[in-house]
Amino acid sequence: MAKKNNLEQKAPNSERIINIFRERETNRSKQLHKKNKSILQKLSQREIDVLKLICEEHTNQVIADKLFISKRTVDGHRQRILVKVGAKNTVGLVLYAMANEIHVFFPSLRLL
Repeated sequence: MAKKNNLEQKAPNSERIINIFRERETNRSKQLHKKNKSILQKLSQREIDVLKLICEEHTNQVIADKLFISKRTVDGHRQRILVKVGAKNTVGLVLYAMANEIHVFFPSLRLL
């Protein structure tokens, strides 16, 4: 009987702890959303265009040809995007684009 009462006393504490963790996770998610939104606002429209083409696996030369700019300009945009989003390489840029829905990777899946 004593064990049962002990468990009943611990149950409200467990719920309280779970609620504390939920609240912390909600706050953390809100902070990350604000941070990502501010980074998106820092990217110029041209940088977003370059990022979309990077996600489509185009080389810097192809991106330059599509946007009517030089390859060196694309290199510069790529470097600034890396710094702004805090990515280390192209994979990081693609992951960032996916997480922020900058580029629709599989349009057919959006219809499901």
